[in-house]
Amino acid sequence: MCKNRKIISLFLLTALVFFTFYAVSLAADQKSSITVAAAANLKNSFSEMGKAFTAKTGIDVTFVFGSTGELTQQVKNGAPVDLFAAADTKSITGLAGEDLIDKDSVKNYAQGSIVLVPSKSAKFQVKYLGDLKNKDVKIIAIANPETAPYGKAAQDALVAAGIWDKIKDKVVFAKNIDETLTYVKTGNADAAIVAKSLVYGSDQKYYEYKAWNQLYKPIVQALGVVKASENHESAVKFANFVTSADGQKIMKNFGYEIP
Repeated sequence: MCKNRKIISLFLLTALVFFTFYAVSLAADQKSSITVAAAANLKNSFSEMGKAFTAKTGIDVTFVFGSTGELTQQVKNGAPVDLFAAADTKSITGLAGEDLIDKDSVKNYAQGSIVLVPSKSAKFQVKYLGDLKNKDVKIIAIANPETAPYGKAAQDALVAAGIWDKIKDKVVFAKNIDETLTYVKTGNADAAIVAKSLVYGSDQKYYEYKAWNQLYKPIVQALGVVKASENHESAVKFANFVTSADGQKIMKNFGYEIP
């Protein structure tokens, strides 16, 4: 009888150890996290996306925001990120071509647009692109067109509208589209051309016109899982969430169209 009790006790102890190990492993999985390099225009939408994803999966998301050009270079340099969400498609397909992004993970997830934002403190309140020629408009901010797709779209629109040569001496280049908005919010620029997603649904005044869509190429955005990621499965889950019905609803809530 005593021997049987010892066997039962040993069995229970073994089961307890196994259960404890399983519980610890499960907790570790639940506390897993990923790092996402995201274009600056995604600052508001992806902050919301991260919260929703974590609530659904238990996987924490840390974002590194910047211009698409800067982030592309960081991925090339081996930065420890798991997924890259760019403000264009060519950056992602280019990295996939260099075998730095998993080709099977590449997805188009949003299409953005640009808007004109006047500074609240500006002497002249711009409403149209042509207003940027006004003598009282001293400084105009756009993102660096060499590294930021939204900056390139802004420059293309100004060129197509026939006013770039008339205003280019007043233009300052911000390092990314979020910094561009900061210029105008702080009164360091009289006007700025920024991503709609950064002001949509806020109390910030902005102007947009359907005719502007003919002035620049559609800003289709793609993402992909970094091939060197140590959290590949979790990164794929995030990519799938962004393009799911729930994820796309969040993108729409920030003024994006679905490509």
